[in-house]
Amino acid sequence: MAWTVFYMSFIINSPHFLISYMHFYSDHRKKILTKKSWIFAGLGVPLLLVAWMGIAFIRADILQLSYLVNLMYFLVGWHYVKQVFGCMVITAQRSNYAIEPKLRRGIKLNLYGLWALTYFATNHTVHKYDFYSLKYATFSLPKELFYASYVFVGLSLGYVLYLVVKQYVEQGRWMPVNTATPFVAIYTWYIPAFYHPAFLLLVPAFHSLQYLLFSITFTKNRILDEKSRGESNAKTIRAKFIKNFGAYLVSAILLGALFFEFVPKSLDHFFDTNLDSQSSTLIAACFVLFINIHHYFIDHVIWRGSLPEVRKYLLR
Repeated sequence: MAWTVFYMSFIINSPHFLISYMHFYSDHRKKILTKKSWIFAGLGVPLLLVAWMGIAFIRADILQLSYLVNLMYFLVGWHYVKQVFGCMVITAQRSNYAIEPKLRRGIKLNLYGLWALTYFATNHTVHKYDFYSLKYATFSLPKELFYASYVFVGLSLGYVLYLVVKQYVEQGRWMPVNTATPFVAIYTWYIPAFYHPAFLLLVPAFHSLQYLLFSITFTKNRILDEKSRGESNAKTIRAKFIKNFGAYLVSAILLGALFFEFVPKSLDHFFDTNLDSQSSTLIAACFVLFINIHHYFIDHVIWRGSLPEVRKYLLR
């Protein structure tokens, strides 16, 4: 299972991170200095992460570095549920299905409750783990938070189902399958993870596949739109599309392998970090932590429905 996931990371997981960088720093580069949220995602977050890691290395403080692992696992739940909600909104609009305001709020409440449940489930007792040989420990949060989150998820899920049925009665139409699928999927990802650790290894792959579906659709439509401007020959448009879209996918795979495997592991081989004699891949851990956490904040700003590009290339 571990080796399967390792090879899958080259073609699924790693590219999806680099695709977000390509969208942010290429497609949206003119917006980076226009709004506070974009400035924070594009400049603030990477500077804070570099400062955090830099201070940890200067002080030879392995504990401070390990806290970034805790931060990553805290934020990943936020990232996952936001993506699921975004997928539901986009597929609903593409299917001409209106998610009423009460139902939207109910879905958000339930998803945030699921985020809390998964976090408390892994942090109500202390366990020690390795992350790229970087040792970290979970927190000992009150078990009452874990039990309360179970109750909240159950009640809010019942509320969501009630609103879905209510909307069907009022409008005569059930929620489309493609809209319900992301919502069902995140339960499929998380619940078995409580009982079988091997299943947890595959969750990032499922998340990345979901992400790639929308990012590739966005990029395909954008490239086709750009190549069709001033060009009437359909054959020429298709040829240019294949060339540009192929380069886009190959670039994502190569950059993913480069920044997740080859560069950090080469640096670990040539440099002695002196932080922990048992941690031989600290630089690789820092690369993965940086890209993951930064990716969460990048996606927070580039996939908003208020952006003209998102509406143009995902909702047509």
